[in-house]
Amino acid sequence: MSKTILVVDDEPLLCSMLSEILEEAGYKVLVANSGNTGLQCFKQNHVDLIITDVRMPDGTGIELLAGVKAVDIHKPVIFVSGFSDISIDVAYDQGVEALFAKPINYSALLNNVSLALEPRTERWQKRAVRVQAKCNVEIASPSFDQAVRTKILDIGRGGMFASMNGELPKVATFVSFKIKITGESEISGTGVVRWVREFATGDKARGIGIEFMEFSEQSRQQLITLINSIRTQAFIPVG
Repeated sequence: MSKTILVVDDEPLLCSMLSEILEEAGYKVLVANSGNTGLQCFKQNHVDLIITDVRMPDGTGIELLAGVKAVDIHKPVIFVSGFSDISIDVAYDQGVEALFAKPINYSALLNNVSLALEPRTERWQKRAVRVQAKCNVEIASPSFDQAVRTKILDIGRGGMFASMNGELPKVATFVSFKIKITGESEISGTGVVRWVREFATGDKARGIGIEFMEFSEQSRQQLITLINSIRTQAFIPVG
């Protein structure tokens, strides 16, 4: 059965273009022109994924995101906007699974839609085409709770915050990482940097936000068990 995608934007031309591209890719598309009508549409229909603008009259994309996550924290939401109203790290922390600036790269958007609709057990499998990691990140702690309390690590539904010393990798850099919790098996995998915090601010440590890409079978199952126990709405937490 084809998946249903809800497109929410106050620009009729963009809604039309997105609808055409998504329908050509085999998806069923619903359209709304504001955050409030989008939320009503989401509640009244079966929707598998939402693509929304951020700044709109009659309910913003941020308000729509909050409404969707109040119903289902796992429902994937993708933002398309200039992001002047919300920072990238906060958007991921509030549950967004991908962000695209306008004008939209439609090929990349379709790829992210496909990934977001995959079950995590399949999304994080080892890929046939290997990515070349340019940075290694290692996190070690006596317990996961202590790692979170001390701001060296935090894990979301699709990525993690990792504190780092020294030079930080740039956004879009591929990284390999290892998470070592005393008494538990090591979780190792690869990911891509989605945001960088150059300086510690308030209670936020210096570090990077990493989106998970792939794991070994053992690491993947361990991570899914950990995420299910946390039950966070954050896709990549701010740390």
